[in-house]
Amino acid sequence: MRSMHGDWCPWDDEMVQVLGDGGALVFDGVLGKSVASDTFQQIVELAREGALRNAGVGRMGSHRQDESVRQDLIAWVDADTEDRFTRISVLFEQVRQAANEYCWMGVKRFDTQIAMYPGDGAQYDRHRDAFHGQMSRVLTAIYYPNVDWQPAHGGQLRVFFSNGTVEEIEPMGDRLVVFLSEILDHQVLPVFSARAALTAWYYP
Repeated sequence: MRSMHGDWCPWDDEMVQVLGDGGALVFDGVLGKSVASDTFQQIVELAREGALRNAGVGRMGSHRQDESVRQDLIAWVDADTEDRFTRISVLFEQVRQAANEYCWMGVKRFDTQIAMYPGDGAQYDRHRDAFHGQMSRVLTAIYYPNVDWQPAHGGQLRVFFSNGTVEEIEPMGDRLVVFLSEILDHQVLPVFSARAALTAWYYP
């Protein structure tokens, strides 16, 4: 299992196989540098406005804040913020349609989370995006708007494939990463410069 890199395009049989085997699809240049830069600035502005809060872990009754696990700041794209991220929402809808057309996943909706790592060594330990129980997440899509990202900034997405191999995906600007929420373990390595992301989680 491995990641497959390429430009945004209709998903071919090899891409579907990589995804189904628990790999990751990586698309570059999906919206353009100007959109990525504007998206990053919108997230920075939300942080300045105090609209981002400390992230938690777990679900419903088990939800808690645990800074030993993750140290990012988050918000949800909702009625108050959706106008800032219209292009990203359109992209995530295209992912939903592609998942249904090429993978027959039958996903009906998605939620979108905004995340900012402040750059002081913040990280997110190894985890999966799917929760136990009904109506869990089945697909994850992450859009990175970090147009000035450099390797020294850290914050790579480390993915753990079921065959024991490990790969690190750079959170560079205008990159989209897609994988199955219930299969792929991953973590965010320590971040040493402001790192932003928007993540869509898809539900059947």
